[in-house]
Amino acid sequence: MRAVLLRFSADPHAPSVRRRAVTLTIVAIIHALLLWAFLTLAPTADLRKSGLLKNFSLIQIDSDKQEEKKAARAQKEQEKTPTVTVQRASAPTVPPPTPETRPLNMIVVSSEDFRAGDISNVPRPSGAAAGNAQVAENGDAANQGQRAPNGERLYDAAWYREPTDAEMATYMPKRQLPDGAWGDVYCRTAPDWRVEDCHELGESPPGSGLARAVRLASWQFKVRPPRVGGKTQIGTWVRIRFDIVNRKTAD
Repeated sequence: MRAVLLRFSADPHAPSVRRRAVTLTIVAIIHALLLWAFLTLAPTADLRKSGLLKNFSLIQIDSDKQEEKKAARAQKEQEKTPTVTVQRASAPTVPPPTPETRPLNMIVVSSEDFRAGDISNVPRPSGAAAGNAQVAENGDAANQGQRAPNGERLYDAAWYREPTDAEMATYMPKRQLPDGAWGDVYCRTAPDWRVEDCHELGESPPGSGLARAVRLASWQFKVRPPRVGGKTQIGTWVRIRFDIVNRKTAD
């Protein structure tokens, strides 16, 4: 029996039970480590993955909130910014042209002035000295219906002092005028027997320039203003006639 055991132990190719046990133990330990590693590392990986997902979802939510905040902020800025409304300028309303009102060609007088203007009630002066005054006071009798260009009554004037040849010579036309030539002007009476604001009325022969000469020399004229109701009418219109008379024939 001993011999058999010794032979058995002496066989170099005989597997060792102890070595096998050690090998099996090592294999078991390796498997146990692998199993432990699998069980330990697998949940950690899942947790990390879930953590990444959670972080991503949080980032996504944060980005959405930031977008909402930006939109709300932009809306507030729009509300704060005043809205400028541009209105088109409307075309100005042109009022219709008002008709031109022209003064009536008439003189408003009271009833007293109207009665005083009745020349039939005016007493006639007597005597040669009153001849010129009578012509001046009743001058409109020979000139009824004739009016000044502005519509006012036009009286015939009577000379207070006739102009001299020397006073008229400066303004008379250079050419010879025939006997019977005349020039008419109308002027407004002024104080001190003078006239002003004279205008040409007519002349004969036409184009002779006699009316112009009379108008230019009128500043030297002295005429009696007409009288109405015993009152001297200053500022009324009178007609002044200047006739060319051959003095030799007149003498």
